[in-house]
Parts: sequence; C-alpha cells; structure tokens
Amino acid sequence: MLARLPAAPGPSLTIRQVVPLSMSDWTLTHGQPSSDVSRWGTQVENAPANAAAAPKATIYLPVGSWPAAGGQLADADFDLALATADWAVGIPPQNGGSPAFQPCVPIGQAREAIAIWLAILATRPSAGELNDGLNTGMGGGITGAGVGNTIVQTWSYPGMGRDYVMAPGGGPQNTAAGYELASAMTSLPQRQVSRVLTAAWGEWLNWHTTDAQLARALGIPMPHLRAFPSGPPAGAPAASSAAQSPVCTS
Repeated sequence: MLARLPAAPGPSLTIRQVVPLSMSDWTLTHGQPSSDVSRWGTQVENAPANAAAAPKATIYLPVGSWPAAGGQLADADFDLALATADWAVGIPPQNGGSPAFQPCVPIGQAREAIAIWLAILATRPSAGELNDGLNTGMGGGITGAGVGNTIVQTWSYPGMGRDYVMAPGGGPQNTAAGYELASAMTSLPQRQVSRVLTAAWGEWLNWHTTDAQLARALGIPMPHLRAFPSGPPAGAPAASSAAQSPVCTS
C-alpha cells in the first residue's frame, strides 16, 4: 500500500505488538501492598500504548486479538491497512479537544477517500463486506455521527470495534461519502487515480481540500447518499455537546 503513495510521509511508521494490561484485574493485585499497586497503575497509564501523548506514528497490535485464519483475518488485515493509510494521509487518530473522547470525523475531506481507497487496494475485501458497514446501526438502519448539531452519515469499516489494532487515541469515524467515493475510485484505472494524486499530492492531504474537488479531478460525480435526517426527530431531546464529534483537522 505504501508503495502507491506519490511521496513518502515525513515520520517513520512503527508497528508494535502490545499486551493489554489493566490494574483493575484483581488477580494481578490481590494481596499486594497498595503503594505497589498505585505505582504499577501509574506505570501502566504511562505505557506508550496507553499514554495520552502516545506517538502518532505508532500502531499497536494487541497480542491475542489477531485472528489466526479465516474470514476474520481479512477484517484484521483491512483494519491495519486503514490505520496505516490514515497515518499516511495525515488523518489524526483523535482530535484531542473532544471532552467526551469522541472520534473525529473527516467530513468532506479528500484525504479520507484516498485513505480508504488505499486500504481497499491493499486488502481487496469483498464489496458485500464493505457495503455492510453502511448498515450497522440499531435495527440495521443507516448510522450517523453528530457533528456541529448535524447528523453525518457514517461508514463502519471491516474489523471496526474488534480491537485488532490500537492507534493512539483511536481512529476517526469514517463517513459514508468518503467510502462511496473511495469505492468509485476503485472502478477507475489505478494509473489514472495515481496520476491525479501525484499531480497535487500536498493539496489532497490538506484537510480543507474536499472530496468533491477530488471527484472533479478524477472526472467522476460525487456518489449520491441515501436520505438521512439532518437532526433528531420532532420532540426528541437535543443532543448534548458531549455527544458531538469534532471535525478531523491537521
């Protein structure tokens, strides 16, 4: 996947295995002095995979969560590929300003579609598996995230929520528009897409550059999304500010 990038990203990417550990597990702390438990807890909190200031150019693979074989392995591969692609195009793993630790949402950003396109090319998941991510809400309905008091239609990638990959702060919440554009990009010759990306790579990585601009450069229309409500149903309580997700910025 990285070989398809028009230019190498700045920092090197590190992929490490990590053993998740929680000091709330009584089997680790039973009978131990409280001073030792407190010191161990601080050490766990400051471990690279847990620390708030964890390196952004590091992806952690939890030991024991990676499937050995079968269909789930394809999901794990896509999870790792997308985390790598997000790093490559500069999508931050988490917008730290969110008080509720809501994942950021790259609304209308060209770099989101590029990252998903790269991950699809690298792992070649089935179309059915990818499309399932548009219908993972309660009751099978289309899902959304609240951003600026507007509901944005979202897409859940294969492997999402299964803890195959730990990126510092968690990954972004992908949009349905970004996925649909990436899917349309896969129907184009790779050489054509690569030529467009190479011609203005720095511009495409700018979070202000829109997916609509990328679609025009590729000579394709922006895919249409199914109708989705712009707010809560009449009479429903307004979403609290804590439930709002921030926009992914650089």
